[in-house]
Amino acid sequence: MTTLNGLNALTSVSQYLLISSNNSLTSLSGLSSLASVGQSFEISGNASMTTLGGFTNLTTVGGDFSIEQNGALTNLNQLTNLSSIGGNLSINFNSQLSNCAAQGICDYLAAPAGAILIGGNAGACVNQAAIEVACGLLPVELIDFKAVIHQHDIQLVWSTASEEDNLGYSLQRSADGHGWSEIGFVQGQGSATKQSDYSWMDKNPISGVNYYRLKQMDSDGKYEFSPIVVADMRSTGTQFDIFPIPRLTAP
Repeated sequence: MTTLNGLNALTSVSQYLLISSNNSLTSLSGLSSLASVGQSFEISGNASMTTLGGFTNLTTVGGDFSIEQNGALTNLNQLTNLSSIGGNLSINFNSQLSNCAAQGICDYLAAPAGAILIGGNAGACVNQAAIEVACGLLPVELIDFKAVIHQHDIQLVWSTASEEDNLGYSLQRSADGHGWSEIGFVQGQGSATKQSDYSWMDKNPISGVNYYRLKQMDSDGKYEFSPIVVADMRSTGTQFDIFPIPRLTAP
């Protein structure tokens, strides 16, 4: 069986729908009229299926939605109108699947109704964070920011878990935590789904207390400020103070 063309008039399935282990099936375009599945929907083990094809009218899956082990599938673009998944979402072990940022998937990740299990795919679909970045759901996610004293210099060190359209960081310093000036700039990674590590050395710190923050700037002109870290040059050794870092905050 290579197609499902005889099912063109099917608009709904009241219970479960399983499309699995059809090695010659290349597309699901025969389900172009399908609008709803009452319970769980699984698409798995279809080795030759390169596209979902027919799901532009699919709006509702009442239970779990699983897309797994479809080795030739490259994208989920046809799920643009999917507005409701009632259970868990699983997108796993589709080795060529690199684009999962269909609107229906993005909407579910923004407000999930169940567990999200994503892994073993490719590119921008490799894991949940990658899809969230592609969907525009994740800002730059700062996981660490600290100031370390090295004799007469202060090293600023920070890391991000992911980045989206990140132009870079304006490094800002203050003597009182209120008036700020830019002392350097470090270019960002653009968009990344893995941890990125940064470092910059302040060779001319203030002789007393130094307050630092990052101004993270997007390529579209938007920006956010990090929490503040403090380094006191009157102290000795490599001690530093770190303020809590939940994530970058809006100005």
